[in-house]
Amino acid sequence: MLQTTGNGDVIRVIASIYGIQTASKMLPLIAETKDFKISGYVAKPEVNRANRSYMTILLNHRYVKSYPVMKAIQAGFHTLLPIGKFPVTVLMIDVHPHLVDVNVHPSKLEVRLSKEQELQQLVTDAIKDVFAEETLIPRASEGTVRKQVSRDKSEQVPLAFDEETRLDESKSDRSEKKSGPDANPDYSEFASGREEPRSGESVRKETGKADTKKDVPFEEREERQATHVYEEGLPRQRERVPKLYPIGQHHGTYILAENESGLYLIDQHAAQERILYEYFREKVDDPPKTQQDLLVPLTIELTNQEHDVFIQHKNEIERMGMSVELFGQRSYLIRSVPVWFPDGDEEAILYEWLEQLKEGKRLSAGVIREEAAILMACKAAIKANRHLRSDEMERLLDDLRSCEDPFTCPHGRPVIIHYSTHDIERMFKRVM
Repeated sequence: MLQTTGNGDVIRVIASIYGIQTASKMLPLIAETKDFKISGYVAKPEVNRANRSYMTILLNHRYVKSYPVMKAIQAGFHTLLPIGKFPVTVLMIDVHPHLVDVNVHPSKLEVRLSKEQELQQLVTDAIKDVFAEETLIPRASEGTVRKQVSRDKSEQVPLAFDEETRLDESKSDRSEKKSGPDANPDYSEFASGREEPRSGESVRKETGKADTKKDVPFEEREERQATHVYEEGLPRQRERVPKLYPIGQHHGTYILAENESGLYLIDQHAAQERILYEYFREKVDDPPKTQQDLLVPLTIELTNQEHDVFIQHKNEIERMGMSVELFGQRSYLIRSVPVWFPDGDEEAILYEWLEQLKEGKRLSAGVIREEAAILMACKAAIKANRHLRSDEMERLLDDLRSCEDPFTCPHGRPVIIHYSTHDIERMFKRVM
């Protein structure tokens, strides 16, 4: 049975349903246009679930299911969530009843909205605006060290009003049990308390140890920081990651860095993947010219079905910037491609386009360019087991601080994890 205080405080209701840990990670959201007003809470990306059941939508104070709105919510979390993970949100939408069609589903759960695209854009932009003001570095709490399951013990199951949702949730629970306790760790600041960590200088005084960075204080190091952003691209953004000072590497994969707030672990591949993704994204969005000729045209052979699809959609493929001409009965020559195509992937992309067209989907230049930027960043980023010099680590960290969203790679994996000085001292039982 669900029990709440009944005072109308939404965040307290969220705590009663999902637990205090999850509620402490929720961020308020509010936005409106002439036709729509939205409010509610969205959880930080580190709090996520294995299905869509935790995206709660209340339309004019009534629980509904709207897949376009869910799609807009996920778009607001773009590149912030791992593949196969979904956000925890409570979204309340106020709209004039004339803009709502409730006669879509027998149980009145699903609705159809007029001006749906306007609402989708409002939801996506509002979520992005919320995260643009936040530092989304997960904190490695005591729960992480003990390898506890991320879900709070006091958390109740999501409210399920139809059989489909209940079946979805039961499947999710089974999959989470199979994946083990490490599948989705929760880096909850709430679990480790809110005591402020001591500065690096005070720790050195108490332990009698000198700083390993040649006794240079943090304040002096701050004055030495350089701007290592790519000369051609990446403009300096408002820095959402604090200045970090590398002190070493773990297995040639993770950079260890420190500042007055504690210790940071940085996944070097994910970090450079994020840097390159934002760099390539700007390049493919504004290419100097639309097409480039291939030095040696590529020859491909299509099946009968692919050939029919190509003939039917030839003009659409050419509008996307790819020049293909017949070279036999079912053979074709790719002569030119958009300048932002990843090298060596021209043939694979054409086959993917034909598959999408075969399924009745439309080709979107924006989606294709986004996928191209992600693919190029992943291929070009430094890999694991690559040992970096001190200056290389410093440059990587400074470039990361200049990113628009420096907290996750384009696939949604975390880039940085923070151990506060207090967290570390608790692990070593220096404080209880």
